[in-house]
Amino acid sequence: MIFFPKSLILVIAIFMIGCGSSNDSKKKKPTQNVTVEIPNQLTSEEIAGGWELLFDGKRMEHWRSYNSDTLPAQGWYIDVEKNLVVEAGGGDLVSKRKFENFDLKIDFKLSELSNSGIFYRVLEKKDTAIWCNAMEYQLLDSKVLENSEHLPLGKHATGDVYDLYSSNYGNIISIGKWHQARIVVLNNYVEHWLNGNLILEYKLETDEWNELLAKSKFQNYPDFSKTTLGNIGLQEHGSVVKFRNLKIKVL
Repeated sequence: MIFFPKSLILVIAIFMIGCGSSNDSKKKKPTQNVTVEIPNQLTSEEIAGGWELLFDGKRMEHWRSYNSDTLPAQGWYIDVEKNLVVEAGGGDLVSKRKFENFDLKIDFKLSELSNSGIFYRVLEKKDTAIWCNAMEYQLLDSKVLENSEHLPLGKHATGDVYDLYSSNYGNIISIGKWHQARIVVLNNYVEHWLNGNLILEYKLETDEWNELLAKSKFQNYPDFSKTTLGNIGLQEHGSVVKFRNLKIKVL
């Protein structure tokens, strides 16, 4: 994957906003998986480029439970391969820091029938679930969709903006293999990447966005997507998912 300097990302984002494209021919179909030599470390290029680790493979010091000051007592742990693992009963995690404009990269590995997600610009609200107020980069085994009578096929595959935008590539995720999610947020412009390829882009606070919200499950949640400064969130949805290489760059 090519990492662009801050100035170039700004130029690219402004150009793409001007074009107003959402799923055009310049996007490439994502590859099947990703490999890394040494996980949970920054390269010299990443350090020079301003990237930071949100997980070092040893501690969970940058995280806490959603709507809590502490880590969950169960459900989240670090395995022998230095992966951050979630299983049933752990609840959702959020980053201690809040971010507005950023470039976020997270490797993930799904188990069979996994259902999870990466939330961004999270607004914590008492007695309200994390998904009620924050956009979600969906992580899902396609078999969940195939076996569900409630979830539509569109807008719920890995890489989609849950219940709002579809990448239109379908779910090509290999279970038990590592993949990389990447989310770029710059003001009202958002990109979703999968395994090094841009698969989806959209803009907040547009007529299109407001129309989609009005037809989605978020229509009854007035705070959804309204905060510009929020936490990064990792979802626990009753299944096993592994994470590594959680890295972020503030834009």
